[in-house]
Amino acid sequence: MLVAIEAQAQLGSRESKEWIQNLDRPERIAGLKIDEVLAALKLKPGDNVADIGAGTGAFSLPFAKTVGPSGKVYSVDIDPGLLDYIAQKAKKENLAIFRQSKESSVIPSSRLAMLIWHSFMTYFITFKIAKPI
Repeated sequence: MLVAIEAQAQLGSRESKEWIQNLDRPERIAGLKIDEVLAALKLKPGDNVADIGAGTGAFSLPFAKTVGPSGKVYSVDIDPGLLDYIAQKAKKENLAIFRQSKESSVIPSSRLAMLIWHSFMTYFITFKIAKPI
């Protein structure tokens, strides 16, 4: 189960379409080493995970496949256009997605197995993993 939450913040100077083109570049996706990250996280069916800074869902969608229908992935990003894009991709892959408004964007931390925060600056990726929460 994939849950998209629109976080309150100022949007960057780029349009969503431009972010999608940049974030979904094949060379960028390959550099994220998603399979290695998934193996290291040891997620299992039924886990609930928060993906903060979800972007185009590069990690959210694989997380959702891993935790299955009994788990949840909360995709959080400041750009509602990116969350719409994640929802479209999730629908194509038969993954459930639940949108929450800015006013109700609460992640039930007591139920999270893991919180994933990833950000990029130039070509640097940082993962901050907290387990359990």
